[in-house]
Amino acid sequence: MLSNSKDGAYSVRSINMHIDELIRNEPGLSYIWVTGEVTNVSERKGHLYFSLTERAFSRRTYREETWKLDCAMWASDRKTGQKFPLKDGMVVFVYGSVRLWPQGGKYSLNADRIEQAADTEGRNAAMKRQLVEKLRKLGWFDEPKKPIPRYAHSIGVAASATGDAVRDIIKTARKRNPGIRILVYDCFVQSEKAPQSIAAAVHSLDRAGVDVIIVSRGGGSRDDLEAFNTELVADAIHDCRTPVISAVGHTADRSISDDIADWYDITPTAAAQTAVPDVGELVRELGAGAGELNYLMSISLRSVRHRADNLSLKMAAVSPQKKLQLLKQALENYRSVFETQLPRRIREARQQTAKRQQMLEQLMQRSVRNARNRSALTAEQLNGLDPYRKMKSGFAFLTDGQNKRIRSVSDTADGELIHLYLTDGRIDAVITHTVKKN
Repeated sequence: MLSNSKDGAYSVRSINMHIDELIRNEPGLSYIWVTGEVTNVSERKGHLYFSLTERAFSRRTYREETWKLDCAMWASDRKTGQKFPLKDGMVVFVYGSVRLWPQGGKYSLNADRIEQAADTEGRNAAMKRQLVEKLRKLGWFDEPKKPIPRYAHSIGVAASATGDAVRDIIKTARKRNPGIRILVYDCFVQSEKAPQSIAAAVHSLDRAGVDVIIVSRGGGSRDDLEAFNTELVADAIHDCRTPVISAVGHTADRSISDDIADWYDITPTAAAQTAVPDVGELVRELGAGAGELNYLMSISLRSVRHRADNLSLKMAAVSPQKKLQLLKQALENYRSVFETQLPRRIREARQQTAKRQQMLEQLMQRSVRNARNRSALTAEQLNGLDPYRKMKSGFAFLTDGQNKRIRSVSDTADGELIHLYLTDGRIDAVITHTVKKN
């Protein structure tokens, strides 16, 4: 029996060792089979760590609750007891014994063997997969994201007011901008109440008119983050008019809220850095810009002063005679330039003009010659077709009584009147006889 008086109080070690002895001597906790959905799988130095989870209705709270049992399989047992890769969401049977870690006061199931169940997908994994498929069909993952404001004056935080996440966000935000306005909406981030509580926080902060909203919680296992994989939270973030940053846990596994939000950061601190501009950095940038501006202004002022001084000296020192002398010198310079450069340019222009004129004359002569040749050829061809030229050689042009041209003996008949046209007149004749060539 344990003492219940202060004089005989037990140490923490004694209590934990006593509980360890009770667990080891309890037959119902040694070499037993346990089934559940696998979550939080990790591996360190060859040892396998994971949890078995189950969602069951509680008669105490009259609602569905999540139950969890931590498990470990040592590297020496994995060689014979694990035949397949273990992944989150699997439903498995685990054979082993419940043992206590006395120093930490935590118990777990030391696994000797792991076997897959017939239904390999757990309820939590199936619910998340179905929700992801539904949201993908709705196109929510592909919608354009709202930009995070560059210079936010106020931020809203949906998180547990007593959690590490809020403290990290406030600390980082105040460090970057001491004047930033931070509105914290306290909500449940773990339990059956969490999805509705988180959604209410997002809706309230959206109505509050902040520049950006951070939905966050501190580190936790994957089981602890299930509220951020629910449809209630996804709907609230999607319908929010204010840009939303999701920073859930310290795990590389993204939650649905991360994918729906306008921006995703892996830690609350990183989310605060994204949401709140660093005033010190802005001041340094402004200081650098001001320094550069002052430098440029000083250069400009020196240049103006230099020009003003030169102008003053010129106005004080230059007399009308000096101005005339300067003008004469300028005219002399221009004359010298014209005398040396203008004749050369005129000479070059004349040479170019002569070359082009010569080329044009050659081209025109060639064109005229070609035209004459074509005209002579055409005239020769026309002369060959001139009927009067042939008639001068003794030929005649024949037509019938209706002045229709006679081309063949077949076009005439005996006794028909015909006309013979010569160069100096016409002869009328009557055909007495025709002979057709064979």
